[in-house]
Amino acid sequence: ALVVIAVISVQIGAALAKGLFDTAGPSGVVFLRTLLAGILFGALWRPAVHGHSWKDYGTIVLYGISIALMMLAFYAAINRIPLGITVAIAFTGPLGLAVLGSRRPLDLVWVVLAAVGVLLLSPISNVKLDALGMLLAGLSALSWAIYILLTRRISRRINTQTALTLSMLVAALTALPFGLNDALHVLATPALIGLSLLVALLSSAVPFGLE
Repeated sequence: ALVVIAVISVQIGAALAKGLFDTAGPSGVVFLRTLLAGILFGALWRPAVHGHSWKDYGTIVLYGISIALMMLAFYAAINRIPLGITVAIAFTGPLGLAVLGSRRPLDLVWVVLAAVGVLLLSPISNVKLDALGMLLAGLSALSWAIYILLTRRISRRINTQTALTLSMLVAALTALPFGLNDALHVLATPALIGLSLLVALLSSAVPFGLE
């Protein structure tokens, strides 16, 4: 149930985020989404910043960078190709991990069913797709797989609330050079600030917290 809610939330958030692209661009939306989510997590959980090993801090930084790359690539992709096709390509990341991590034949059955489901839900047409958009979707898939591996690793070493809050702020810092300038246009419009908060809630706070 947690996974289903997280998936629904992140897809609704992605659809809403496209409404900000004309003003903030994909990179600006990623910066706002990660920054606002990090602030929300910090206010809610008040994580312990000190007292961790340098190795743990390094893992947090890598985790945050993987989050930023996943979002930057995904948003840049849906700005060029349809959302459904982007999701289908991006989902090959976790599907690939599922195949590699399978230990029973039944696991592979579920993976195949998931893959078929994603393909059936994807818009199939004769429209020529943008090559760069496809490449960005593939980068998002790779980043998603790395994110999953780091999630498993970090959850065994650090309090998950602390790790998620700090990593989201690292993600915001990673996206800052790409999206700060465009994000300032959103901050000048109160209505768009509200939409940005909603995107941060649905695309980051809810799904990442549930995961």
